[in-house]
Amino acid sequence: MMVNGRPTPDVSIIPVQEWSLESFLQHRPYRFTGKCSPDEADHWFQDMERIYEAKGCPDEKKLAYTQYLLTGEAGHWWNSVKMILERNETPITWELFRTKFYTEYFPNSVRFAKEVEFLELTQGNRSVSEYADRFKHCFASTSHVIDEEWQCRKFENGLRKDILLVKDCALENSPLW
Repeated sequence: MMVNGRPTPDVSIIPVQEWSLESFLQHRPYRFTGKCSPDEADHWFQDMERIYEAKGCPDEKKLAYTQYLLTGEAGHWWNSVKMILERNETPITWELFRTKFYTEYFPNSVRFAKEVEFLELTQGNRSVSEYADRFKHCFASTSHVIDEEWQCRKFENGLRKDILLVKDCALENSPLW
């Protein structure tokens, strides 16, 4: 570029992302009261993380802004947990908050029940689309690392047999066979 007929130095300016409370609230995050199902708590937390990830929010701001959104029962819960952590001189990090949140609002008993539901899931009277949606929902709650091939086999084995027969017939009659 040239200014007044003279070349300007090549200076790349990278804007610093402002993460003020006001700029965060422009994303209209929901307040969390704690009076909800485990699935709703999980969805709320995932929504928060999606905002943070999309905007490159630093962990210390994540913690501050998430705490700001805790109201009612959830606010009382966090104040109690925070007081115990501070008394024990435990550093309060985003990861620690995440762990405490999920322990409180999405306990292992719920997670294990969802894993059992996933393992036992079949199509039954659902449409394939409804079965696929339920499959994705249950799979998202599993704590085990499952490769794509196993997921595909699990999904296919849960389909009704009449659908599998149609699929197998279509493959046998395809030009590839």
